[in-house]
Amino acid sequence: MNGRLNIRLAFRALLVVAAFVAVACCQDRPSRSKRAERTVDEYLRTADAFYARNENDSALKYLNKVLDMSFDSTLYYSVLVKMSWAYLQKDERQMAEVIAKCVYNHYNGLGTEGRCADYMRSIRILAVCQRASGDHKSSLHYMLQVKQLCHELGDTSLYILCCCNIGNTERFLRNITSSVDYYNLALKLCDSDLKKYGNQKVEALLGLSNVYDDLSDTLTASQLLKLDKHVLDRLPDKVKYRYYIKKMRMAFNAKNFGQAEKYHGITRQLCDKIGTLSYRQNFIDNSCEYYIARCYYDSAQMCLEERKKYLNAEKNEGVLDNITIRQVEIDLGTGNYDRAEYLLIKHRYSDNLMQNTKGVIRLAALSERLYAAKGDYRRAYNANQYCRKIIDSIALESQSKLLMSRQMRYKRELSVLNNQLQIERGRRHLDRMLRQQIAFIILIVSIILAFLSWMLRRRNKMAHEREMMMVRQSKLLESEVVRQTTILNSQSDEINRQNAKILNNINYAECIQRSILPDIDHLQAFPISDFFVYFKPQSIVSGDFYWFMRKGDDLYICCADCTGHGVPGAFLSMMCCTILTNITEESVSPVRLVEELDVHLRTMLHSNVEFSMVDTIDMAVIAINCQTFEMRSCSARRPIFVYRGTECIELPMVRRSIGDSEPEFMKRDFKEHKFSLQADDSIYMFSDGITDQFGGNSARPEKFKLKRLCQLFDDIHGMPMSSQKDMLDQRLQLWQGSEEQTDDILVIAIRI
Repeated sequence: MNGRLNIRLAFRALLVVAAFVAVACCQDRPSRSKRAERTVDEYLRTADAFYARNENDSALKYLNKVLDMSFDSTLYYSVLVKMSWAYLQKDERQMAEVIAKCVYNHYNGLGTEGRCADYMRSIRILAVCQRASGDHKSSLHYMLQVKQLCHELGDTSLYILCCCNIGNTERFLRNITSSVDYYNLALKLCDSDLKKYGNQKVEALLGLSNVYDDLSDTLTASQLLKLDKHVLDRLPDKVKYRYYIKKMRMAFNAKNFGQAEKYHGITRQLCDKIGTLSYRQNFIDNSCEYYIARCYYDSAQMCLEERKKYLNAEKNEGVLDNITIRQVEIDLGTGNYDRAEYLLIKHRYSDNLMQNTKGVIRLAALSERLYAAKGDYRRAYNANQYCRKIIDSIALESQSKLLMSRQMRYKRELSVLNNQLQIERGRRHLDRMLRQQIAFIILIVSIILAFLSWMLRRRNKMAHEREMMMVRQSKLLESEVVRQTTILNSQSDEINRQNAKILNNINYAECIQRSILPDIDHLQAFPISDFFVYFKPQSIVSGDFYWFMRKGDDLYICCADCTGHGVPGAFLSMMCCTILTNITEESVSPVRLVEELDVHLRTMLHSNVEFSMVDTIDMAVIAINCQTFEMRSCSARRPIFVYRGTECIELPMVRRSIGDSEPEFMKRDFKEHKFSLQADDSIYMFSDGITDQFGGNSARPEKFKLKRLCQLFDDIHGMPMSSQKDMLDQRLQLWQGSEEQTDDILVIAIRI
């Protein structure tokens, strides 16, 4: 449907250009007859009458008849401007922009001779089209040209409207001070003749009210909109519609739903009377927000469904985000929490919402309502704090901008008063200054001569004193530099000694940790086909550790990730290795081993309430029977992958860490799972250090993630284990690049 619309618009533009060529070729023909002139004038009056009644299709019909007749280029471009306005009123902005651009290029090529009213109207149409498409900078560029032309042509009424449009554009560009200045200029011009420029003053007041509403100064915004009834009755329908829409929004924001319902009914009548698509869309948007505020969710959903019909024609992501936010509010009101959460997560990182501060606040507030309704008070509290933080920053920014604008206004007023005061003082003292001029000049010359004489007498003395002072300061600086250098050298030596001592202690701690960890080469004595252990601490010592032991026919292999890394993680890993080694039963199941480690860890780390810690361990434990090749596994937050041929099997895990004392996680019991192994099966266990490693794009690093690690295992699981280890290290180095290592890395692979 959009394709057919674009073809139709292109065909109409082609007809307009063809008519332009035909007129250009016929400009040298004799003037048309009086009968033809009367026909053209009659068609133009008829088109203007239809345009005044908002019947744009009929107006375009008669304007096309005028184009088919022979006439001079001035009338031709005047008709084109009227056609462009008609298409703009029909919300066919693309066609209106094409025609206005044609008129603009024609008059722009004429230079100063083309400065006429039609040229100004074509620029104004281009500005409106650019603003409707969201390009406010281009719209501001065109509106400044219109302002200059209005000044040259002396059109004060259009000059005031142009100031209002520029103020509105500056408001969208967040130039609050400039926006307020243009609206004040428009109000100043309107006050010169209120009977003539009353409508323009209402436009300026509406725009200035929106600016103060953005600055959260609702009191000033509401005071600006206090208009008498006889003033409102004289307003055009479109201006009156915008006024009552503003009053309705202010009423239901203030929880005055009686007034809001009254203004809603008035705006409905005005919208039906105007009948254009853009005003209909605006009324639907405001009605939807009104029904949501009144908790009339069925009516709000009907408005939202009607609004979605226009999305394909608009292609505006900002409108889509607003519709999504309203849908979330309706779902929260009707209890459809699942769809509300899905829409919030889907549009949380939308570019338009992240650039719109009000959109971010609404998302945070909706997240708070959603999670509070679902009972997730922690996430609701986080959303509430984030919302308060954004609101506080906006309030601070708004107050600072408002204060800045007022300070600038006061400075301008003070400057005007100072200028007037200076002029008055100058007039009063002019006679006295003239009488004293000669005496003043003589006094100044005398002072200058005396000063020069004193300077000549003191010049040599001051130069000598300056030289001696510089010598003394140079000596003091040299001695101070020597003293500070000595102090810095001694401090540097002390720091180097302390660093060497700390490094020696950490290296010794590494030796202790290596001695406690089992020797990797001992795995060769076990009945497994091949294996590798990829162990890469972030610091010298590691919080990740591996452990294996054979008890009877069972081979126990453990891959663990302790909280933190470096020295604290190393202490925790050595303590866990000691606890695992002290479990001396002949045959211990993996789940029993994990449970005993959990008990020991919580007993040791939480025995002292005053100094209790929250250190936990994520661990995967497997026990392989060397006779039957039956594998038992118990996993605490760490996945275990088994590759059989090209098939990847992920064993179940419990989302609970060892040593976690939170009641929510204590309810989850550790479970043991059995799995029958076959020859050439490959088993992979790993810590989260490899999946959390940042790298990839140096401009915007991201994590390696589990998906890439699984893809890597898919590529290398058929290789020999030594080749897999080399390929894993090579791929990780390539991904990491210049980024620092994020965490300790441990990967254990075994082939049966």
